[in-house]
Amino acid sequence: MRPTLAVYRGFLTRYLADCRGQMAVLALLLLAHTAAGVYAPQLLRGIVDELTARGASAVLAHAAAWYLAVAALRQLTRGAAAVIGENVSWIATNRVRTDLVRHTLGLDPGFVGRHPPGAMLERIDGDANQLAAFFSQFSLRLLAAALLLTGILVALLIEDWRLCLALFLFAVTVTALLLKLRSFGVPYYDRLREASADLHGFVEERLAAIEEIKALGGLVHTLRRMTSLIGAQVQHAKRAYSLGTLVWPLVNVVMGIGTGMMMAWGGVMALRGDMTLGTLYLMFSYINLLFWPFEDLAHQMEELQKAGGNVVRIQRLLAERSALADGTRETFPRRPAHIALEQVSFRYPPAGAGNRNETSHEVDRELVLHDLSLTVAPGRTLGILGRTGSGKTTIARLLARLYDPQTGRVTVDGVDLRDFRLREVRARVAVVTQEVQFFGATIRDNLTLFDAAVDDRQVETALERLHLRPWLAAQPDGLDTVLASAQLALSAGEAQRLALARVLLRDPDIVILDEAAARLDPASEYEVEEALAELLVGRTGVVIAHRPRSVEKVDDILILDGGRIAEHGPRRQLLANPDSRLHELLALSTAAEPSPGAGAAG
Repeated sequence: MRPTLAVYRGFLTRYLADCRGQMAVLALLLLAHTAAGVYAPQLLRGIVDELTARGASAVLAHAAAWYLAVAALRQLTRGAAAVIGENVSWIATNRVRTDLVRHTLGLDPGFVGRHPPGAMLERIDGDANQLAAFFSQFSLRLLAAALLLTGILVALLIEDWRLCLALFLFAVTVTALLLKLRSFGVPYYDRLREASADLHGFVEERLAAIEEIKALGGLVHTLRRMTSLIGAQVQHAKRAYSLGTLVWPLVNVVMGIGTGMMMAWGGVMALRGDMTLGTLYLMFSYINLLFWPFEDLAHQMEELQKAGGNVVRIQRLLAERSALADGTRETFPRRPAHIALEQVSFRYPPAGAGNRNETSHEVDRELVLHDLSLTVAPGRTLGILGRTGSGKTTIARLLARLYDPQTGRVTVDGVDLRDFRLREVRARVAVVTQEVQFFGATIRDNLTLFDAAVDDRQVETALERLHLRPWLAAQPDGLDTVLASAQLALSAGEAQRLALARVLLRDPDIVILDEAAARLDPASEYEVEEALAELLVGRTGVVIAHRPRSVEKVDDILILDGGRIAEHGPRRQLLANPDSRLHELLALSTAAEPSPGAGAAG
């Protein structure tokens, strides 16, 4: 639907209602500017008519023809430079974005956890976008000003060396002022970008949690906090744009003073007969010609200060280093893999970690895993049970090398996981959590993760192995169906099985299921377990769960309690022992389940 004129009028009326006074002043200024622009040609016409009456029409026609030719050449070269400059800008800024994204994706989860996605988007895209004008304009404008200044000085040197020297000293003074102020506003623009990142991060977080905010009555607090962040951004913007734009008025003042002094000197010279009136006009024309490049450079210096803040932030981000050092081994051992944790102790780095005043008791209390050792034989599946906070997910993160243990080591076929290249670990170890992430793209792209090397036959085979072929046949466009479309509603079971299909296409050696069935109803959980059984064929697996029934098909069981092993052994053996903790947990879980008819009423 296209907006009508009434919609535009209403939009302007609503948002400009509080600016009536300023709009009136603006209208008067525009009226005066227009009147001056209309009247100026009238004055020029009088001069032309006077010269024509004196028989100078042929001279005027010749000059006008040359003037039009030169003006056309300037416009053509200006347009070509703009096109090329814009192309250069896109190429350069996209390279910056690519470097920032590649670098950020290589950082450890601790860094990502400290920076909301909205803030990171502002740093990666916003900062790079702000550099577009710097890439496309600044160097070209600087080159154009340098060429123009050189040409004018050469022309004046031919006319009169004194004029050349005076204009040279004038240009040096203005240039020195520009260089002196080139970084004055950088800190203010840097703080403004930080405030913008905070605002974007806040908005992104609240939009992701909009249902919870509405349900829990957090709208008022959200609006208050957002207003506070906007206020902070406005304050930083005022400082940045008031202090960061001092270059232009200062340059104008210096240009005005310099122009007045030079014209006064030229006037005295002309009156004394040491300079012709034409030479005086030539000097005035060249000063006027220089005024616009210097004014333009003053604006570019303001952009440079903005770019300076962006460059500082980009360098700061690129200077971040991952806590995970890359290994050197290029390939994993042949599967099925043997994995082990050898005397592993781990704690997440809290704020203030490493304080020398920490007691051994405080350090021990922060540990998530305590001197933990276990093995998973090749081709077997380990089920891990335990209360929230017992260390189950931490084991999954260590096996996927999202973190490294403080002591001990995690091994695959006896090789420390830290010795492998990180890209190899990411390719050979697959993790599926209860939070399945899909992109606004086709089913094909979501399953292949945009890898064009995976053909449709492989995708369809993976879906068939996980009993999703009927589901695919029901989609309107097959693999070309957009997964984020409103007509495609995924159940929790379908989403988890699609996540497993994505893993199956990767063909990993080790598969980790971290609470993948935690939010599923019994029927959906059964479907996912069937799909998981197919996925784990010939692979080593780890299944993390809260409920004992979720690990009914694993080979071995590990029960954690406070980051320590409470029980570990073959599942059948533990079930056969009535004194085992697994037997106890299973009995408690069965007693807690509602009877088939419970809750039917109401």
